[in-house]
Amino acid sequence: MVWTPECHESWHAIKKCLTSEPILKVPDPSKPFVAQTDASNKAFAGTLLQQHEGTLHPCFFASRILKDRERNYAIIELEMLAIIFDLGKCSKYLLMKPFLIQTDHAPLFFLKENKSKNARLTRWALAIQQYSFSVQHIVRE
Repeated sequence: MVWTPECHESWHAIKKCLTSEPILKVPDPSKPFVAQTDASNKAFAGTLLQQHEGTLHPCFFASRILKDRERNYAIIELEMLAIIFDLGKCSKYLLMKPFLIQTDHAPLFFLKENKSKNARLTRWALAIQQYSFSVQHIVRE
């Protein structure tokens, strides 16, 4: 693929659409938040959402590419790292009230019980105990 000026223009148009009303909403502290995260063997991402007029709308997007050392992590560690990353980016909205974490990785239901024998997962589970959240498994296509 050749990156042309038209590609560059289109890329910026898409970014503008995704970060402008009505797609991206201003966070409303009086409404509950939903944090959705996902990870792959290349990157992870998180989205903070809220209900507006009966539909979940994003308030915040964050993502990053995996560091070299993280490429060796198991998928459960990557999924947990995505949650840690998203909560860190959105902490000013999430620290004061209960919220929902939605993940497509069912093994992460241990988060609240902290029953992992994996030291890294245990450390991360302890780090997020300051938050009041519930975890919901979602199926992605």
